[in-house]
Amino acid sequence: MSARLLTAPMLLLLWQVAPMNLHRDGPGRIRIGVGGGGGDLVFRDAMTCAGESVYEPVHYTSWGGTAEVWASDRLRIHAAAGDVDDGTIERSGVFGAAQAVLEQRNFGVGVGVASFDGIDRSWSPAASLRLGPLDRVHFRADYGFPEPTMGLTGLPRIGVGLNQGRDRSIRLFAGAATTPIPESKERVGAFLDLAIPLGNFAWNPGLAVHAFFAGSSRSRAIYTVGAGVFIQP
Repeated sequence: MSARLLTAPMLLLLWQVAPMNLHRDGPGRIRIGVGGGGGDLVFRDAMTCAGESVYEPVHYTSWGGTAEVWASDRLRIHAAAGDVDDGTIERSGVFGAAQAVLEQRNFGVGVGVASFDGIDRSWSPAASLRLGPLDRVHFRADYGFPEPTMGLTGLPRIGVGLNQGRDRSIRLFAGAATTPIPESKERVGAFLDLAIPLGNFAWNPGLAVHAFFAGSSRSRAIYTVGAGVFIQP
């Protein structure tokens, strides 16, 4: 089953919800974004021309799209899908995730599914937890959360969030995360998700920035960076 099928619920929700309820239910009901990114998350053994053994990074790039839809005042749907390429058959291919989140005033709980391509497609559960007010500073943790530019990062993520709701203002999530790649998933690093609205223009556009970095005892580091745009009519 292709991860592209995960986009079907996203498109269905947009078709059903946007025409009838967008203005009635207030601002920020729908958020759609696209983005791309890249980095080095794996090192492999290699030989120099002098016959010395070295570690060289495996570069990757990714791109994707995402949608966030408030189906009601208490139910939020996230979905994302995209493509990853690092020149290997182990990881290159499509990725996707979908999650339904029950949002309450001071907590939120989400469940869903995530998938990564490659020679052996992997499927895993996705989940999220928020403790604290949605639009103010709160504690947040997630696993396999749908992101358009972070197709190879962000299995367990834990940190502090700000404005994860429908309000059209700066959105922030920062803390610690690991990667889903077997060679480096034990590597814990710092991550940042930042979304900045550009003002009261048509369709309420904004910019999104994603970053992850983890050091190494051998002076090697893994990292990923990404950027994208979104609209929040």
